[in-house]
Amino acid sequence: MGQHLHPVPESLSVHDTYLYGVQGLRTVAALMVAVYHIWFHRVSGGVDVFFVVAGYFAAGSLLKVTGLPTPRERLGGVGRYLLRTARRVIPSASVVIVGTVVAGVVLMPRSQWHDTIAHGWASLQFWENWYLIQTGNDYLSQSLAASPFQQFWALSIQVQFYVVFPLLALLAAGFARSVRAPQRRVLFVVVGMVLLASLTFSVLLTATDQPSAYFHLGTRLWEFAAGAILALLLRKRLGNKTVMRLFGWVGLLAIVSFAAFVDPSPLLPGLATLIPVTAAAAIIAAGRHGVEPGILKSRPLLWFADSSFAFYLWHWPLLVFYRHQFQENVPLSDGVVILLAAALLAIVTTALVEKPIRTARRLRESAAASIIVCLLLLAAGAGALVWWSSIEANQREMEATQSVIAGDPPVDREYVPSSTVARRDVSAAYERKCQQSPGAAEVISCTWGDKSSKTTIALVGASHSTQWTDQVAATAEDQDVKLVTMTKGSCPFGDMAEVDFAVDPSCRVWMDDVMDQLLDDPPELVITVATRPVDGVEEVPEWKLPQLQRLSDAGIAVLGIRDNPRFGFDVPECIDIRGVDACTVQRSDVLAPLDELEIPELAHFTFVDTADDYCREDVCTPVRDGVLMSADGSHLTRTWTMVNGDTIRDAVKDVLARSS
Repeated sequence: MGQHLHPVPESLSVHDTYLYGVQGLRTVAALMVAVYHIWFHRVSGGVDVFFVVAGYFAAGSLLKVTGLPTPRERLGGVGRYLLRTARRVIPSASVVIVGTVVAGVVLMPRSQWHDTIAHGWASLQFWENWYLIQTGNDYLSQSLAASPFQQFWALSIQVQFYVVFPLLALLAAGFARSVRAPQRRVLFVVVGMVLLASLTFSVLLTATDQPSAYFHLGTRLWEFAAGAILALLLRKRLGNKTVMRLFGWVGLLAIVSFAAFVDPSPLLPGLATLIPVTAAAAIIAAGRHGVEPGILKSRPLLWFADSSFAFYLWHWPLLVFYRHQFQENVPLSDGVVILLAAALLAIVTTALVEKPIRTARRLRESAAASIIVCLLLLAAGAGALVWWSSIEANQREMEATQSVIAGDPPVDREYVPSSTVARRDVSAAYERKCQQSPGAAEVISCTWGDKSSKTTIALVGASHSTQWTDQVAATAEDQDVKLVTMTKGSCPFGDMAEVDFAVDPSCRVWMDDVMDQLLDDPPELVITVATRPVDGVEEVPEWKLPQLQRLSDAGIAVLGIRDNPRFGFDVPECIDIRGVDACTVQRSDVLAPLDELEIPELAHFTFVDTADDYCREDVCTPVRDGVLMSADGSHLTRTWTMVNGDTIRDAVKDVLARSS
């Protein structure tokens, strides 16, 4: 996930003062953030700096527009402002999207194509920030699985701001005219209210859900608002040049050193964001007084500044592709190559595409021509994504998988499901929305099998229980019994008050409600996963025993399934890059000997050992009898559970026969 440097209006002039220092700051921040991404795996606060800069120049431009005498002129001015912004943003964004698609087809594991294409579509629509929230991506996780489009989250937020802020400015201007108040004062009050509300929301959401807060427009608006307020305040010089010069240097030092000693990633965009925001404001104020740090006005920094937007868009996919091909940690020399390649691509993109479109006289004079060109550029990105999707050929892959489930051997392929679709080869419980999310407490129950039967079995636990839903549902249908599933992500079955790892507080509430339902209306059989790796060693954790004991004491039969091996790496990706044999693990590394598991000796508890289904005597291979076992590195593919579920199916039948 990359931070992203954003373009600013064509003129860096507000109040008739050309801010050379802000141009140089763009280059410094661009290089700084790229360096932190490549070698230190952390954010730098650079994106916050550019949100402030964007807000500052947006306010300056819109003040002129909203000061026009008639509503028609004001609306026309806003339209021209938005078109200028589109001509500045869309060309480089479209080029990077097309380039990323072409490189992705060649360099990315097929197992990641589907998810990456989805990120591409979100980025093309400037919706990537919301898509990241929806899919639960964590900005702090910069692993090989990171999307090469993920840097578009920040551009998406900025584009959304460019839509919201002009409307806000027009409303403020209209209100000011209606009450005959100074427009600047009314806009100051309105923007100040936005700043306070957004900052408060940012602090609260960062404390409760930091990954979502990082991508949320509502948590970022205050940074733009800070820049806008600065533009409204800096009508006159605020202090003597010595003081403002000091402010500029302190601001530059704060920006450069913000992430040097402590990783600020888990703290943003909360109160810690005040540091880069205030530092950016100090540099802008110093520039307004003509005393910004001299280094920011050096020729190399000013020369590269126009290409810094494209540089930010390019550096992240290059880094992601490098990690896919070589390694997670980037040596110094390789990182320099990434920087140089990103710089070269940025310079070419800016010179040949972005600048000609941004400055074209015909486009500046014709709204229709601007709209057509922007739509054509977006169409190029859409065409590239459609092309990639067609290569993926999901339907044929899914048909091959269904054929194997039906009993046919794989045809013209080494195994099914292919790595292209393995991540989506999951239980139908997800499509039916039968699994509760990790952060919610409500119990979601779904009914499967013979829904009219008076005999009920229950499948409970976390995602490792959910993966068996389809096989157990088929068994329930065959046995003319009803299956009720109650599962929740990241919440394994057990006494959540005794677990030795972090769980969401909702997990304990959910588990208590599940137990109440099981005891109030007892099923004939409860099925759950009984083992789990603890400190790398498989065992039946002690925190599972109280709940198993309560069910057994209530006379409810419990079937404890031995969990599947957890490979410790992304299996489809490993196979894509290294081949099946290279992704085999030692059985002793993932499964404990049966006699060391300390299986509970409870009256109504049955343990089903599935180890031999997964592994041979010494090794566990991710592909067995033409079927891919793992959808990621931990969860089974639905195909595997349906083809290799005999042990579970027979155990369910046996327990039901004994209890009848």
